[in-house]
Amino acid sequence: MSLEVLGLSTWSGEVTVTFYAKGYDPDPCKGKAVGSTSFHVDETSPVVTDGVLPVGPLHAGSYGYRATFESKTYGLPDHPGECEPFEVLKNDTRTTTEVHDKHHDDVTGGAVPVGSTVHDQATVTELLAPYQPPSGFSPTGKVTFKFFENGKCYGTPKDTEDKALSEYASGVVESTPRTMTQPGAYSYLAIYSGSKDFEGSKGICEPFSVFQPGKTMGFWSNKNGEKRIVENGGYAVNAAILGRGSNIDTKDEATKVLPSPNACGKGTPFIFTVGAQTASKDCTVASGNNANSLNTLASQTLALHYNRMLIPGYDGQTLAMMGCSALATEGLTGSSTVGDAFGAAVEVINLTTSANVQSRMGALNSLLGCLNREA
Repeated sequence: MSLEVLGLSTWSGEVTVTFYAKGYDPDPCKGKAVGSTSFHVDETSPVVTDGVLPVGPLHAGSYGYRATFESKTYGLPDHPGECEPFEVLKNDTRTTTEVHDKHHDDVTGGAVPVGSTVHDQATVTELLAPYQPPSGFSPTGKVTFKFFENGKCYGTPKDTEDKALSEYASGVVESTPRTMTQPGAYSYLAIYSGSKDFEGSKGICEPFSVFQPGKTMGFWSNKNGEKRIVENGGYAVNAAILGRGSNIDTKDEATKVLPSPNACGKGTPFIFTVGAQTASKDCTVASGNNANSLNTLASQTLALHYNRMLIPGYDGQTLAMMGCSALATEGLTGSSTVGDAFGAAVEVINLTTSANVQSRMGALNSLLGCLNREA
């Protein structure tokens, strides 16, 4: 601050600078005086520039300075000064979240087997603009975890739980672990409430699935398979999922393709894709013993592909998990996955002219039959 005294060649006095904090009151200088300091001033040093109440970091709220002058010169009056208000705003925050299994591995968007223990983890951090310095405080308050029995955080949550951030370090908080006992789609949503220094924020929906190891849809021609097709959107939707196009749009059309494990359709090609490899075979072209094996393998591969696309986590299950290790063939082992078995079947379908294709298809049919057994 600077003092200007008119009409006097010599003068002196004392300036007292007081710092006030009053929350969000319109006039913070009517609030509590947090601290003050005094300086001698006279005609030779009328300006106070250094050492004025170093404060900070400041919590969000309204603050103010007031400088008063007490005269030490006869005829020179005191001056009450004016309030100099300013406001410290709340900082924005970002809430990032992950669904963890019991090993603290991130399974967000993935699948875990029935019986797994999962929990949600939320991390609340300051969201700073470019060149904005950190506040110097850590977020406090609470995080609300919402658990949904669907994969889209839709509707009323099954459970809601509040956890205090103050109990945890570095803005990280976790929900209470829960054991998943039923297959299906689930999700978490975490919401930070905010505090006196920070605005609230909401994480994104975190879906995950729970699968039953060894459970499959079976063939389309059995009741369980038909029921699950309908539950998953009907034949047209599943035909598109299988890369079949729109020619299968009713149950009748589907059964023309799979009336039994040994008939793959009236001249309609089966199309399978694994990576960049595609197999397309017209069942009416095959003849003799190879025809029966090929028809069966085509049916089994289509059923396996259906299971792979619609059962969360199924593609990554191993032959050992499925109880099919004893039937491993084509270089597969107990640690090979269902996806590996599908790729092996596609490869053999593409090699129907090889000399030993009959035995190879027979071995694969046994393996795929084990993988496709109805739950």
